[in-house]
Amino acid sequence: MSPKTRLPRPVYVLHRFTFDLFAVLPQLFNATCFGGSTHQTLSSRSHIESRANATWERRRRFINRLFPLQADHCAEQWAYDVDQAQKTLDRNVTDTAL
Repeated sequence: MSPKTRLPRPVYVLHRFTFDLFAVLPQLFNATCFGGSTHQTLSSRSHIESRANATWERRRRFINRLFPLQADHCAEQWAYDVDQAQKTLDRNVTDTAL
């Protein structure tokens, strides 16, 4: 399927629901088990916290081993979280400018 091919609406909704469900679980785990933000995944937090904390560095290495097809899952997740936050900010700035 080419990038411009649109999915039928029910398939798209199911895809988004599944993606969002799997995205929220690491956020919930970060918030409930580690006292972090619900807006940040455990992978993203591990990337940031590992710079100054040996415990978080071990967690980052463990999480990265769970994703062998990615060179550095935690760094990629952090970049994705930052990108999503920027899109939200851009959208809100556009909405308030109207």
